[in-house]
Amino acid sequence: MLKSNFKNYFLFLSFFCKKKREKESNKEKERKKTLLKNYLEEYFKIFTVFFIIFFSMLVTGCQQEKSEKSVLALDTVITLTAKGENSREVLNESANYLTNLDKLASFDEYSELNLLNKVEIKDFIKVSPEIYDMLSLGKYYTDFTKKNYDISAGALVNLWDKNRKSETLPNKEDILFAKSTVNADNFLLIDGKVKKSNANTKITFGGIAKGYAADKIYSLYKAKNVTGFMNFGTSTILACGDKTYRVGIKNPRDEEKMLGVVTLKNEVLSTSGDYERYFIKNNVRYHHIIDPFTGYPTNNGIASVTVIVPLSFEHAGVVSDVLSTALMVAGAQGEEFLPAGVKALFVTTDGKLVFVNGFELEK
Repeated sequence: MLKSNFKNYFLFLSFFCKKKREKESNKEKERKKTLLKNYLEEYFKIFTVFFIIFFSMLVTGCQQEKSEKSVLALDTVITLTAKGENSREVLNESANYLTNLDKLASFDEYSELNLLNKVEIKDFIKVSPEIYDMLSLGKYYTDFTKKNYDISAGALVNLWDKNRKSETLPNKEDILFAKSTVNADNFLLIDGKVKKSNANTKITFGGIAKGYAADKIYSLYKAKNVTGFMNFGTSTILACGDKTYRVGIKNPRDEEKMLGVVTLKNEVLSTSGDYERYFIKNNVRYHHIIDPFTGYPTNNGIASVTVIVPLSFEHAGVVSDVLSTALMVAGAQGEEFLPAGVKALFVTTDGKLVFVNGFELEK
C-alpha cells in the first residue's frame, strides 16, 4: 500500500515537473519571440534611416551632376542645363554673366548701348569689353554678309519698333532718313575704344547678342568640363557634350504645330522669322526683321530661316545668329555667303521647305 502511494506520488511529481518545464519552455519561447520581434523592429528602423540617408545622398549627387537655371535677359527667358561636377558653379557664373551683359546691351535708358546710340562721339572713348567685342564682330559680319545683316541699322530698327506698338506705318521721310544713317563704317574701333562719326547712326545688337552670349556661356562650360543645353528663348539653342538633343522647328504660319524635329549634338541653332513681333495692315505683314537696303521689314517670300553651325566653328553662336538674320533679308541669294558645313532651312511664305547643305528634318 505504501509502495503504491509512493509510486503514485512519484508519477504526480514527474508530471508536475514536466508541466513546469513545458511552461518554462513556452515562456522562454515567448521571450525569444519578443526579443526577435524587438530586434527586427530595431533593424527595420535602422534600415529605414539608412535608406533615407542613402536616397538623399543619391538625389543630392544627381542634382550636383545635372542642374538647371533660368535667367531673364536679352529680352527673353534663357534656360541653361548643365551636367558635370561643377554644374552649379558654372550656372551661377553664367547667370551673373548674362545679367551683366543685359545691363550693358539692353534697351534700358541707362545701358551702355543706349548711351552710345544717343550721342556723336568725336573722340575715342573706352567701352566695356563686351560692347567692344560685339561691335567688332558685328562690323566684321556686316561685311561678311554683304550688309544683309548690318549692325548699324539701329535707327531703322528703333523706328519700326516704335510704330509696331501702335500698329502704324512710319512716315516715308522718317524711313528714308533712318536708312541714310546705316553705315557700319561710321564706327571706328581701336584698342577697346570707339569713335562715332555720325550722331544719328545707331547700333543694333538684335541678330548677334544671343549668339554672342551662347558662345561666352559655352566657353564657361568648357573651362569647367561641363556639358549641357542652352535655350535662348528658342531663337538660339546650343547643345554641347555627348548627348544628342531633339529640337522642334516651328511652323511660321501655325506656332501650335511643328514642321519637324532636328537633332543637335555639339552644334548651335538659330532661327529668325516674320512670325514674332509683327502686325498686319492692308494684308501686308510688318515684322521686326528690317531690310537695311529698303528700310522696310523683309518681304521676299521667306517666312523663316533656321541655321545650324557646328561648335568647331569660331564664334559658332554669332555665326548662327547673324546668318539666320542675313538669310531672312537676302533670301535664296544668301547661299553665296553660307560657309561649307553650315546647314540652313528656308521656309517660304507659301509653306515650301528649302534644305541647304544637308539640313535634315525629321517628321
